[in-house]
Amino acid sequence: MRRLAAAALLAALAAPAAVRAAPAPAPVAPAGPPVDPDLDRLRPLYYAILACRARGDLGKCHAQLVDRAQGATDPAAKLLAFWSNTDEEAGWSDLNRLARENPNYGWPHLAMASFYDRWKVRDQAQKELEKAVELSPGLQGIAAAFRCELHRHAEDFTAAVADADEALRFADRDALAMMCGGLARRALKDTGSARQLLEKATALQGDLAEAQRALAQLYDEAGDRDQAAQRYEKVVKLTPKDRDAHVALGRLREAQGDLAGAAGEDEEAAKLGAVDPELQGRITGLYQKLGRVEDEIAALQRLAKMKPKDADIWRRLAQIHHERADTVAENDDLHAVVNRDPGDVAAWLRIAALARERDEYKDEMEALQNALRAEPKNAVAQEKLAALRSRLDIADPPIDGNGDVNKVYKQVFKSLDKFYAVRRKELPKLRGSLKLKVSVGEDGRCMRVEITEDQVNDAMLLNNVYWNLKFATYPKATKSYNFAFDLKPASKG
Repeated sequence: MRRLAAAALLAALAAPAAVRAAPAPAPVAPAGPPVDPDLDRLRPLYYAILACRARGDLGKCHAQLVDRAQGATDPAAKLLAFWSNTDEEAGWSDLNRLARENPNYGWPHLAMASFYDRWKVRDQAQKELEKAVELSPGLQGIAAAFRCELHRHAEDFTAAVADADEALRFADRDALAMMCGGLARRALKDTGSARQLLEKATALQGDLAEAQRALAQLYDEAGDRDQAAQRYEKVVKLTPKDRDAHVALGRLREAQGDLAGAAGEDEEAAKLGAVDPELQGRITGLYQKLGRVEDEIAALQRLAKMKPKDADIWRRLAQIHHERADTVAENDDLHAVVNRDPGDVAAWLRIAALARERDEYKDEMEALQNALRAEPKNAVAQEKLAALRSRLDIADPPIDGNGDVNKVYKQVFKSLDKFYAVRRKELPKLRGSLKLKVSVGEDGRCMRVEITEDQVNDAMLLNNVYWNLKFATYPKATKSYNFAFDLKPASKG
């Protein structure tokens, strides 16, 4: 319409002088920068290629562009097909051939520059950009935007800012130049200007994932969780395989109180790459808060493999199994705790209690002793140990057989015989033999008690003998002693 109006005006101004006096000549407007005829058509398609690359489905986009290029005579159609090739060496080769076939066409050189940039052959990338502008002067603006990317990737952020400004002088709505300029300014700590440019870039071209990601990070750093989360939502839609974006969004979801959403994002992140202990720990904590007990157990077990020395993981497993009344699993968990933290008195006391429930007096005694090694003045452990020694009739003070091993035998047998008489009232058929081997250290103290035969099968009687022998002292001359006790009811009369 503007062209038609201008033509009509020129026709009117060209009327004969007799009819109308000719006006004074109008000033001629200076010519603007040249505009490439393919720019408006190809720039959005290039952005589409960037979006496909970010999503990880460039191959699919390439296939569509190849179909469109079949039989086409327009070099632009072939250009896009070659530019999107996931086999970049083949794509570069096709672009190079296209450039030779169209020696006055600058776009293939622009595309090859982007390949050289990704390959970090930046001197050659610069030469290709210069060639593109030489052949097609209307590409000056987009070439400056590409040069901005080239300098940004080389971490020359000051040059990148200058390139972006130059690109925007040619086209003030170039989203690529805005994004590159914003990212470069962010690297230079000019966060205000960076955010403004990135906001403009994403308003023009919402599928620029790198710009959306940078905005999310800027808002996150500024403490604006809602805006950061909104931007990260766009990032994960644009780049579903961006593990770090899922991790960041999960963290923000948790801070917003959306625990289920946080767990979902963290689970997605876990599918996308190696899971580090920090992420696994957060997933585990979310499962606990959500009451997803089975998932929490599985997550804790994975976390335990990542952090083999962490006793807290096993404490939590022990707590879960205690709440579920799974005493076997709880006992295993508690032993894992004390293997990593021998000073955990509470764990030793609970192990002792579980052993008491199973009538495993040896395990109970050892757990209580370990509790006192960790905290010698612990009143609870002292009380329980005293009660257990009394219950098993353990000599206090221990038997001193330093000069005569027969003294040990006689006192142990005396205690066992008395205890046996009590136990037979509950179990009249109780009888059999016990045989034990004691290994003695150089100081005369027992190093180990080995049960070599147990025909009695009574835990209390066995532990009575075991612990009296264990606590006794022996003659130092011999390194081991064998003890045998035959239990049977006394004959009547």
